[in-house]
Amino acid sequence: MGRLGYRLAIMGGLAIGLILCSMSSMAQQPSMGISADLYERMQSIEQRIEDGDHEGALVKLDEAFERPRLNDYERAQLWALKGNVYYQIEQFNEAREAFARAVSFEGLPPGFLSMSLRVLAQLSFMLEDYAEALVHARRMIDLEESPAAQSRLLLSQIYYNMEDYPKALEEMRAAIELERAAGRSIPENWLLSLNAIYHALEDWENMAAVLRQLVDRYTRPRYVQNLASIYGQLEEQKKAMLLLEPLYELGLLRRETELLNLASMMVWHEVPYTAARILQQGLDEELIESSQRNWDRLAQYWRLAAEDERAMEALAAAAELDDTGNTHFRLAQIAMSLYRWPLAEAALENALNKGQLDRPGEARLLLGVSRFYQKHYPEARLAFERAAELEAVQTLARQWLTFVDESMEKRRAMDD
Repeated sequence: MGRLGYRLAIMGGLAIGLILCSMSSMAQQPSMGISADLYERMQSIEQRIEDGDHEGALVKLDEAFERPRLNDYERAQLWALKGNVYYQIEQFNEAREAFARAVSFEGLPPGFLSMSLRVLAQLSFMLEDYAEALVHARRMIDLEESPAAQSRLLLSQIYYNMEDYPKALEEMRAAIELERAAGRSIPENWLLSLNAIYHALEDWENMAAVLRQLVDRYTRPRYVQNLASIYGQLEEQKKAMLLLEPLYELGLLRRETELLNLASMMVWHEVPYTAARILQQGLDEELIESSQRNWDRLAQYWRLAAEDERAMEALAAAAELDDTGNTHFRLAQIAMSLYRWPLAEAALENALNKGQLDRPGEARLLLGVSRFYQKHYPEARLAFERAAELEAVQTLARQWLTFVDESMEKRRAMDD
């Protein structure tokens, strides 16, 4: 998974669920500094919000602001409620501005101030203003006697997006310790966030440890694949292979890179038959590009698995995509090793017709050999004569010419 993928994962880990429940529920009647009349007005406004009448709620809020003798806490509550409305109609900049006004007053109750600062930090985070989000989050934590795990999580994610990964890790670890101390299991998104931080720090060992937790708890294929990828980074290819093979058997690996990587691991760990089967199926199902390189690779895997017939089939497919004739030449070599003389002859003729061979002399020489063993002596002699014109194989070609002549003489004698 690339950096962008991890950034999206960590963004998803943020519980953006802003504390936008009934803001007047923080008021708790006139004893908290809100008059009974304003409290009733705020409840009426909240009812409009619940009914979806956001425009009407904003009008009533503006009217409430015009009431005489409002104290600072009442104004703060009204601004917070206005921020709630703006958030619900997705006017996030206006929502942030409203909550900024809400926390600007002196002497606000710590609970109201802390809650509003959390919302303000989260809104700034949403708007990708991480510096401002950090200011509000730090101010919120300073108000908490014992910072909550969620507060540490928010700080961690702000630091992550500011690319201060060591501080992001410090806060993430603190959040996890607090959650465990409370006897709660660590949420999946928290583990993903921790995983993202380790990825940014290129700490593969700890990243593998987190991914093992994710695999054990959730067994999602993408976590297994990510863990296999990290094992690759750690040069623990066998562990990666053992993780990925069951996914392949279940049909969960469908991308070309996944199939090629798994096949490569299989060959590296001396399981060439399975590697060839994976590559063959991928080519047959058009999951892997039908290229000369891939057919060539398949031929190599089949040969390593001692499946020469299948190797020749793969090389024949590769040869059709090769403009030089060199793949036809290699196909002929395998065919000759299996005494498949007609196939070898046809492959060599194709190789020579295409031209651009790396070893044209050897091709002409082997063409003569393939014809000789079919007892096509005149045709074999012609191929050796052409080979004898090339210095690289001249000596061998002349020896074969002598041998052909002797064989032809013997045949004539026998016919007589």
